Amino acid sequence: MAYTLSMSFCPHCNKPINWNYKAGKREIRLKLGEPEIYICKNCNNPISNGKKEWIDMTQDEKTSDKLKITWSCFSGGIFWGFGIGFIIPLFLGANIMISVIVGIIGFSLLSAFFIYGYKCLIDESIERTNKNKFQSKENINKEEMRKNENEDMNYNFKYILENNGLGKYIDLFESNNLIDINIISELNENDYEKLGIELMGDRKILLKIFSKNNI
Repeated sequence: MAYTLSMSFCPHCNKPINWNYKAGKREIRLKLGEPEIYICKNCNNPISNGKKEWIDMTQDEKTSDKLKITWSCFSGGIFWGFGIGFIIPLFLGANIMISVIVGIIGFSLLSAFFIYGYKCLIDESIERTNKNKFQSKENINKEEMRKNENEDMNYNFKYILENNGLGKYIDLFESNNLIDINIISELNENDYEKLGIELMGDRKILLKIFSKNNI
C-alpha cells in the first residue's frame, strides 16, 4: 500500500503527521510535483508525499489536476480578484460600472497567474525528468567506459604474455586477479617466484616486458 502525506495520521504509528513541509505547495493538493519521501518524526518510517512527475502521471491524474487548477482560478479569482477589485474602487467612490470592470480585470489577472503557475510546475517537472534521464545516461556511459577499460586491460595483459611466448601463465595471472598491467608492473622477481613461476628466465622476461618503461 502506498502511504502518502494526504493522510492525517502516520499509517505506521497512527500519530498525527507534522504538516510543516514546503509551506504553500499542498493547499491545492496537486498530484504534479517532485516525488519525495518524508520521515515520520514519531516512528522514523518513510511516507511518500504522493507527488508524480508530469511524464509519469496518468491521463486521469492530469485531468484531475487541471480541474483543481480551474476551480482554484474560479474560486480564487472570484473571491480575491473580482471581490477585492470590485469592493476597493466602490469603497473609494467609483461607480458600479468601473468597480465591475476593475473586478473583471482582477479576476482575469489572478486566473492567469494560477494557470501560468501550473504551466511552470509542468515545465519544472519536464526539466527534472530530462535532467534525471541525462544523469542516468551519463552514469550508464561511465559504467560502460569502465567496463571497456577493464576489458582492454584484460586483453592487453593477455596479448603481452602471448606475444612473448608466456601464454601458459595467463590462467595463473587470472587466478590471482592480476589482470591490470599497472598492478603487474609493480611485481618484483620474488613476487613472481611466490606465484609459482619457477624458471628464472621466465621471471626475467616478465620483469622486462611489464616494466614501467615498456608499458
